[in-house]
Amino acid sequence: MSNINDGFSEKIKNNISEFILKKFELGDEKQAEDFCDELMNYITSSRRAKSSFENDVENSIKTLSELNYSLNDIIRMISLTPTILHLNKNDLFWRYLLFEKIIDTKTGLSIRNELIIEKPQFFRTSQEILYARIKYLESEEGKSYRRKKDYLTVKQIIKTSHKEFEDSYHIAKDELLKKYPFDNAAQLEVIEWPENKSFLSSIYEKGTSK
Repeated sequence: MSNINDGFSEKIKNNISEFILKKFELGDEKQAEDFCDELMNYITSSRRAKSSFENDVENSIKTLSELNYSLNDIIRMISLTPTILHLNKNDLFWRYLLFEKIIDTKTGLSIRNELIIEKPQFFRTSQEILYARIKYLESEEGKSYRRKKDYLTVKQIIKTSHKEFEDSYHIAKDELLKKYPFDNAAQLEVIEWPENKSFLSSIYEKGTSK
C-alpha cells in the first residue's frame, strides 16, 4: 500500500490490510489500495488500537448488513464517513428506524433508502434529537411553522443547528428534549410505524429461516 502511515510496523500494516481485504471482499486492486489507505488514516487520526478497529469493522458490517445495506453500500459509507465505525449497534438501529420519517426531496423516498449511502454523516445525529424534532414538527404547533407540510425533510430534522431550529420553530433544545424524550414509550411507538413494522418483520423472518 503506497500511502499507509509510516507509524505502523510493516507487520501491523500487512495484518490490517489483510483483515480489510478479507472482511470487505475487495478484489479490485485500486479500490483495495485506496480503501486500505483511507482506513489506515482513520486508525491513526482516531488513535484506534488494532483490536478496537477490527471489532468496530466486524460490528459495523454485521449491523449495516442487517439494515439491508450491501457490502458495496457499506464500503461507500465508510469511505465517506469513517467515523460511522464508532457508532454502536443500538445507535445505528434506532437512527435507521427514525430516518423512515425523513424524506429525500429529490426521490420522495425515505432517506434511508438511497440518500444515506451518499450522506452517511446523517447517522451522527442522535436518536434523541431526531425523535424530538420529528415529533414536534408533526404536532399541530410545529406544523404551523413548517413551509413543507406534507413531509419532513433533511434540512428540518438534521441539517438545522439547535439555534436555527429554535429561531425557525420557536422551541429551545432543552424544552424540545424534555417534551419529547426518547424513552421506552417512544421506542415502542417508533417500532410501530408501518414501514418499521414491515422492516422488523422481515428481519425476524430471516432470523427464523436460518
